[in-house]
Parts: sequence; structure tokens; C-alpha cells
Amino acid sequence: MASLQDTKDWLKAARSISAELKSYTSLLSDFEARKNYLSAAGIDGYIRPSSPSDPTARHAIDSVSLDELRPRVAKLEAELAMRAALIAAMPDSAHILRALLVARYLEGQRWEAVAYSIGYSYSYTVQRLHPLALFEAAKLLDFKR
Repeated sequence: MASLQDTKDWLKAARSISAELKSYTSLLSDFEARKNYLSAAGIDGYIRPSSPSDPTARHAIDSVSLDELRPRVAKLEAELAMRAALIAAMPDSAHILRALLVARYLEGQRWEAVAYSIGYSYSYTVQRLHPLALFEAAKLLDFKR
């Protein structure tokens, strides 16, 4: 079985993955909007003019970055989906623990909000339920590896 600390670290990575995914998704949508604008204006984004401040040149550079971002976004989405799938695979009898893990690690809520959302006190949530949730997740994480 995976250690509780390893499980916690693996789940905790979901927050940074979500933040990174959000920033990349924002970049992708900005790139797409700019690409659509330039296409509508009849500008080919792959022509490299002499002036680096020209919007067409910036678009050409962005097109390269866009091709590099898409695989990274797909990888991050897969990583996040693995964590969500592990939590979803927890038994129905552990629905409170599942809700705790979703709120804390997938939604990034603070402990106070997690405790309130599952209907337990802060101290009981952090000291009792969280270790139980990590134990259940560790059993599944070890099985999935």
C-alpha cells in the first residue's frame, strides 16, 4: 500500500495541475481568438514579416507556442482525470471521505470550507476524517499502480 504521505502528495498535485491547466487553457483561448481575428482580417499567421512588433509576426510565434501547448494541456487533463477517477473509485460507503477529497484536492477548498461542506467540525475533519480518506485513497492508489 502507498504511504499516506505519498498519497497526500499525489492528490495535492491536483491543485497545481488545475492551476497550470487553467493558465494554459486561458492562453489557448487567447491564441485561438487572435488567430481567428487575423484569419478574418485575411492575414496568414505563418508569414514572417521583418518587424517583430507586427501582429502577424507575433501570431507566427504564437502558432508555434500553440502547437506546443496542446499536448501539454492534454497531459495535464489526463493527470487530473486520473486523480478524479481514483477518488470516484472509492466505495459508496466512503461518500463523506470522497466528498472531502474532492473538495480539498480537486476543488482546492480550504479546510474550513471542506469541513462545512461535509457537515463536520474543522478539527474532526482534519484530524480524523482526512487520515481515513487518505488511507482509503492509498489502498486504491497502490492498486492502480
